[in-house]
Amino acid sequence: MTRPLPKKITFQTPIKYLRVESIFDDDSFYEETNWLLWLTANRDFTLGSFIKLCYDGSMYLCTIHEDGTQTETEISE
Repeated sequence: MTRPLPKKITFQTPIKYLRVESIFDDDSFYEETNWLLWLTANRDFTLGSFIKLCYDGSMYLCTIHEDGTQTETEISE
């Protein structure tokens, strides 16, 4: 799967850059919209950790591992 690199946002805090990526499902745009806030990643964003924000209000801390597996932990309110 190829996709463009996430956008880079500069902050005036210890975080130098925050990468934000939007994932859309063409069939149901509003129901399946997710935002990925990348915390760490390799150069092509195929490995790393990010916070996934879902349209329904749920949030997950996700990590994509070198062996191809993905760990998702729901972030509670």
